[in-house]
Amino acid sequence: MKNSKRTSAFCLLALALAAIVSPAHAKDDRPDFTLPSLADFTGDQWDALQLGKSTAESVKDHYKIAKHGNAIPWSLMLSTPKGSGDRLNVLFDGGDDKKDVATALLIRYDQSPSLESIKKVFGHAGVSYYLRGRNTGWVIHEYPEKGVVLFADTHEGFFTVSTIMLVPPAILAEGCLDLSPTGTLIAPVVDVHAGEPRLMYFGNVDVTTSLDGMTVSDLEKSNLRDELRRATGAGTMIYQEYATGSCVANIHGVYKPDTGDCVDVTVTIDGASPYGPIHAVGASSTTIKQHQRVTDSANYEGVFNDALTKAQQSFALQMRSMGPPTPEEMQRIAYNDVFNRLRAATISLQGIHSAPPPADLWAVPK
Repeated sequence: MKNSKRTSAFCLLALALAAIVSPAHAKDDRPDFTLPSLADFTGDQWDALQLGKSTAESVKDHYKIAKHGNAIPWSLMLSTPKGSGDRLNVLFDGGDDKKDVATALLIRYDQSPSLESIKKVFGHAGVSYYLRGRNTGWVIHEYPEKGVVLFADTHEGFFTVSTIMLVPPAILAEGCLDLSPTGTLIAPVVDVHAGEPRLMYFGNVDVTTSLDGMTVSDLEKSNLRDELRRATGAGTMIYQEYATGSCVANIHGVYKPDTGDCVDVTVTIDGASPYGPIHAVGASSTTIKQHQRVTDSANYEGVFNDALTKAQQSFALQMRSMGPPTPEEMQRIAYNDVFNRLRAATISLQGIHSAPPPADLWAVPK
């Protein structure tokens, strides 16, 4: 009898442990997402993914989720088979895993297929749309009745597809994109700031310290601020009271009489060029030997000047090298705009009128 009770207790314990462990095991066994044929997308469903119905919670229960690389807000990036060369994001109308539903699917290819190969999938040509004032030969190619949008690039007349969005067909029928159905001219990028001076005005000047065992007097700080105000960045920056730019120095020093130590100075310059913000940093350091007079400004004047010189050189180089966006950058901006407008339209279809956080899908990796 005792053995029987012990066996029963053991069985109950085993069942309890199984109930706890099984869900985790089930998730470990979730499959990767293998892309079905594009022709299988029904306008609201692709494999087990259902637009307007699938929640992030249900998607996580069904598929393995990629651990790294997802930079799109309100989305899940599914794990795809190793070496498949494709990525899939499920886009939702909010960030609540249990409540918010899928509104679109996004496919990205490491090795872009040709536009012609995708046309063969559908058996007809589809419709091409062009941006007015485009600077490269890109095109948005749609199959409106299917809810399929292709982002296509051209190289010597040969079109390849880097990205595909699968959306409810009603979105495309409403014509949410301000694009031309006829080919537009490819124009050079216009430099709207041509002839403007490459000059930044800065009014915020400061010297901060983080010191241990040494000091910098208020008078010395005032003298150093004057040095910062005199910075010109080789003719690319000028001090002007109340201007928004800044030139700030930090002196970090640690000193112990028996061992000495070091002083580090960092100078940071922040301002704007006609083409956007500039952030420049210069840093320098020196060693202080033991038994030195740490109140002597000679301990940090040299590294201060060195750091300031480096920061000005960096700022001047950036200011002089900046210019209008390249044609490729203009294409990246246009692609992101199309993606974000399409996504906003799919969310609006759910009766939600708040725009999702913008995504920069075609950003150049840092």
